[in-house]
Amino acid sequence: MFAPNFSFEQEQQFFLDIQQSIENQSFDRLILSQYKGELAQLEKMTFRQIDLQGQATLSCLYHYPTQDMTKNYSIDEGLEKIAELLSQSKQANLFTLHEDVQLKKNKKKAMLSRQKKQAEATKIEQQHNREKHRYVQQQSPFLKHLGITDEKGQVIPSMARKWKQINKFIEIFSNAYEQIDASQQALNIVDFGSGKGYLTFALYDYLQAQNKTPLITGVELRSNLVEFCQQVADEVGFNHLDFFEGDVRSYSPEKLDVMIALHACDIATDFAIHTGIRLNASMIMCAPCCHKELRPQLKSPEVL
Repeated sequence: MFAPNFSFEQEQQFFLDIQQSIENQSFDRLILSQYKGELAQLEKMTFRQIDLQGQATLSCLYHYPTQDMTKNYSIDEGLEKIAELLSQSKQANLFTLHEDVQLKKNKKKAMLSRQKKQAEATKIEQQHNREKHRYVQQQSPFLKHLGITDEKGQVIPSMARKWKQINKFIEIFSNAYEQIDASQQALNIVDFGSGKGYLTFALYDYLQAQNKTPLITGVELRSNLVEFCQQVADEVGFNHLDFFEGDVRSYSPEKLDVMIALHACDIATDFAIHTGIRLNASMIMCAPCCHKELRPQLKSPEVL
């Protein structure tokens, strides 16, 4: 287990509390704030423990003024990163199932305080944690830009079904992704019929959190949606996410690892499948559209 060298006794005890809570599976989350290190504009860091492909993992959400970034670490790597960031932060809050621990530092001393939790509150929090496991971080800035969450990062009630759909899509993708060559760093992905980009943005965010380099293009016929999505991508810092005005017949990628076509209208899904096969895509995700092909064939009775 990683063992850092601390200058403050209270800071050392706080770090031991983190280690112990992880070892006894009572760790909920850790928030490091008032950061004074070399990472420009970094405001705070939130660590949580997640299960990633069967491995216990420490996931850190780095909060910046204009965007958030997620990085995942093994337990030992995560503890090493926590020790580094803890020494550069003036306040830290550890939340466990049994108590909340706060560390405050100034130039002269470090102060450690504890608050025990009631048994009933612990039980409720355990249930809450199980229910809240998501593949996409609810605080991700792109969700606010797309109208999924409000200014406080809460899911807007009318968008609850879309939020559920986003997480289900990433869950399906992650399970399929494990079956292809997951060792490659860069992934070339095309989403035909990307629409407003809900799933396209979520996929980019998820892969970035897996320390991959997603090279994603959303292809969409409606120019207003292309312009909107490209503006959001630029604002949230998704530098390798681009949007193209056209369809599967007008956009021809040179390389394709993952091809996505969800409800592409009429026979566009067939063209998309052909493109994926022709370019030897490792993964093809499709859900065909039927209404524009079948509806013209439906003949109403004379009485109607």
